[in-house]
Parts: sequence; C-alpha cells; structure tokens
Amino acid sequence: MDKIKYKKLLTEVFGLMDEQDLSSALSLSKSAMRVDAVQDLLRNAIIRSSISMFNGLPHYFSGKVYESMSPDDFGSLIYDLMRKCALPNGDYSRVEGVIKVCKRVVSGKALRPDSAIVVFNNCVLNMNDRTTHKFGRQWVQVTSVPYDYNPDEHIFLWKQFIDEVLPDEGWQHVFQEFLGSIFIDRRTAKIETMLVLRGSGSNGKSVVFETIMGILGRDNVSNFGIGALITGTERKKNIAYINGKRLNYCSEIQALEIGRDSDVLKSLISGEPTEARPMYGDNFTAYDIPLLMANANQMPYLKDWSYGMKRRICILPFEIEIPIARQRKSLARDLEREYSAIFNWILEGRDRFISNGYKLSENKKLDKVMDEYQAESSTVMKFMYQMNYLRTYEDVSDVEPKWMPSTILYKRYRKWCKENSISEENLTRFGRILSEAGYRKKRTPDGQVYGLYGKALTEKFRYEREAEQSKKLKQDYSKPIYVDGKRYAYTFEGLGSCLGVGYRAVAAWMRQELLEGCYTKNGRRAEFDLDLVEARLHELKIFGNILNNLKNIHLNIL
Repeated sequence: MDKIKYKKLLTEVFGLMDEQDLSSALSLSKSAMRVDAVQDLLRNAIIRSSISMFNGLPHYFSGKVYESMSPDDFGSLIYDLMRKCALPNGDYSRVEGVIKVCKRVVSGKALRPDSAIVVFNNCVLNMNDRTTHKFGRQWVQVTSVPYDYNPDEHIFLWKQFIDEVLPDEGWQHVFQEFLGSIFIDRRTAKIETMLVLRGSGSNGKSVVFETIMGILGRDNVSNFGIGALITGTERKKNIAYINGKRLNYCSEIQALEIGRDSDVLKSLISGEPTEARPMYGDNFTAYDIPLLMANANQMPYLKDWSYGMKRRICILPFEIEIPIARQRKSLARDLEREYSAIFNWILEGRDRFISNGYKLSENKKLDKVMDEYQAESSTVMKFMYQMNYLRTYEDVSDVEPKWMPSTILYKRYRKWCKENSISEENLTRFGRILSEAGYRKKRTPDGQVYGLYGKALTEKFRYEREAEQSKKLKQDYSKPIYVDGKRYAYTFEGLGSCLGVGYRAVAAWMRQELLEGCYTKNGRRAEFDLDLVEARLHELKIFGNILNNLKNIHLNIL
C-alpha cells in the first residue's frame, strides 16, 4: 500500500475518534478495560470511515476511487491506530483480538460498485442522468479510466475503421449496444449475452481488443480464458479477480473452452452469484460478475445447443480481410486520441440498448449466423437447418406451425444421415436436442408431434389436403355405391365397411381367392359387386351374420 495513502487513511480514521471519549478510555486503570474501550472507539470510527469490504478484501477511498488493501495492511492500520491512541505498552498484546473485531465490522460494510458511475481524469460521470461531479466517496467505483470526459467529442477515425471491418450497419448497432450494456448495472436489468467477434486474420479484431481495453481502462478489464472461469482448481481465485470488473475480454477462445460445463457457462454469462475466494482472503459470494466478450478465429465445438445457450451467445462476423498494403500498424495507438469520442459513441449504444428494453437489436442475419454455428455443432440441428425446418416463423407470429409426427421427422433424419455418411443420434437423443433447441412439441392420440415452420409450413397444406381427401374417400367408400341399379363397394376398406368386418378379413379372403369373380380391377383399385359377394358368402357359409349386415344396410339405404 502506498505510504502517502496509508498515512492519509490513518489520519482519516483517527480523526473520527472522539478525543474526550478517548481520554476517558485511556484513564481506565485496568488494561483489559482500556483496550475494550479503545476497541469500541475504533469500531465506531471504522463504521464511519470509507473502509469497506469488496472481493473479500478491505477497500478504502483514496481520493478518487476505492482501492484495496491487503489483510496485513489492515492489521498494521489497526496496530498503528492503537499506537496513535497512546495506549500503554502492555496493552498491545491484545491487538490481535482488536483486529478480529474490526475485521468483522468491515465485513459487514459491503462495497457495491455502480456500473452507471464512471470515474474519469477530470470528473465523475453519472450515466443515468448525464451529470458530472467532483470526486467523492459517495461515487462507488474501484477503478477509473485514463482520459477526460468530453461530451462534445465526435468519432472520425473510429467511424472509418468500423465501417471497413464491420460494414453492415445493423451489426454495428449490435456491437455498439453491447459495449453500451457494459455500463448498465446488472442489478437493474438482467443482461445475458456474451459477444464473440469471429474472423480469421487481419480483420481488425486485435484493434478492437486494444481500443476497448483502453477505453474501459485496463484495471476495469480482465482477460481470462473462458475455460479458466468455468472449471479448474484456480476457478474461485479467477472469479474473485474478475468480480467488479466491467468486462472480461478473452483475446482468443480455445477450441474446447465452451464445449464443456455448459451450465456453469450459462450461469456466468447471466452474471449469477458465484462462490469466489481471493488469494489472501476468505470465501465470499461474487455478485458483480462482468460481461463476457471474446475473439475467435474459429468457433469451438459446443455440445449444449439448448435455446438457453443459444440466446446467450451473439456472434459478430469480422469477415473483411484488410490487405497488407492498407494495414495501419499504429491504428490502435492513433485511436487513443479519440477515446473520449468513442466513449460518447458507446453511450449512444447504451441509450438504444435501454430503449430496446435492455436487449440487443434484433438482426435476422445474426440469427442465421447462430443457426449455422448451431448446425456445425450437432447433426440433428444441421439436418433441421438444411431442411429449413425452423422453430419460429420470421414474418408473422400468429401462424400455426406444421405439426409433424416425430416418427416421420426422425425417419427423414435417419435417411439424411445415411445419404451424408453421418453417424445418427438415437430417437431419445434426437428428441432431447430438438426440445433443448426450443422446438415446440405436444402429444396427440397418434403420438408425439413437433411444430415446424419454414419448408414444413409449405408442406402443411399438402398434408392437410391429402388427409382430407383420404378422409373423404373413406367416408364415400363406407357405403355401397349404386350404378345402374347394382351395388358396388370400392377398395378393401370399403367392402369391409359395407360388410361390417375389418380390412384384414377382406384381405384374407382375397389371399385365399374366395372372392374370385366377384370384383374387377380398375388400376390398383378393386371394385366389388356386392350382389356377387353376397351370393359367394352365402354359398361358402362364411359369417352368417354378414348377410344380415348386408340386408340391414340395404334396407337402411332404401
């Protein structure tokens, strides 16, 4: 801890102790009573001081922001305060007990930095109402940015750069809004998005990385790989380190980093409270998890493609490769002169993010990028993507999906896998992947069905028409057809319906050739002469009650 700041803090806390009460405490004759009395004065002084607990360590207001102090520094502070109180030499043997009491006091003073407060070189900005203030302990922040705030600055070089590397205006808005969301308190709104800049080589990602690090302040940004935050023995320490930062920006995602421990990753992206422990401190619950951002040459394989995971990841393609002749190696350094202007540009994104209901602007192109990535990670989702079987309908919201039986859908999937020499998932796993991806399903008397849009929507009408025709055909054939005064039944089903027997009985008679001469073939359809069938059944004495059925049907029709 800096000596000047240490002396300043020592003077601050000692100045909060009442001189008259201190004199009364020192006048006590017994050592235990003296130490207890001074201990109470120290407790009250610490309560009134700026000393608070954050990330498992004591913090104090240094005149600009709150800075951390090690447990040893805190112990030294309490010891020096007791010395400053001029206690007799024999009383210092009780200092460890006093330190423990004072530490418990600090533990009860939790420090919660406000993401809407930004400390600049020249002022403090409250982003909620755009007001500026002098430095003060009421503006709770543990870091500052290394440049001045100037609301009149406008971007020029940054605009040229962004237009070149990210030419789609809609993508620029999403990028701008995500950066703006960094300055929103996650206690105010649930922000659940990790931004990934995807692209290989010479496309501006490294310039973005350096610029964002500079604008937020390097003390405000951590750079842990995603894997280091979701697994491993150092995870708690790493979580403690990032707690209170504005952003964790991973310069390059490794191949396996987000393919495992997906539940932990989803929790981390959502900023949910997480257990942490600093190197020299105690376990605590981290409530100020920063937003996550990363660069990636290639997206890693992701096993979990549930809807909950998909909505938490936003991929921005950096697809423009800048030729060597046009590359400006000093661009990141040159952009430092525009930090104030770029910050104002980010503020515009923050305002739009809030007006969107604390969400990034919808972008169909980015949705397609996510669908393509999802398809790369799962044979089931790749099949659904290539077949254009969508879970939502882009244009309208009140259109009913095509409800496709799971058996038919799975049969098509297996056929597709065979045609593409791909190992298939079993039916249970197939259904689980679709459910996790957000596809609607329901149970019907005929089995489970899935609600599909896209190509399936156009197929819906053909299926419905065929079903209606089939239903109508069955209804038409369920009664005798009269032609020139003679009774006919069409198809096995039609004859069975007229006779009051099942399809299988008619099929068995046909296999046994019992109805030879009683029907004619019209293409593939059999047309039965009911008078001849009646005579044949009477002759063969098969199912005597069938003739009664025939007579009853005949009488009812007449």
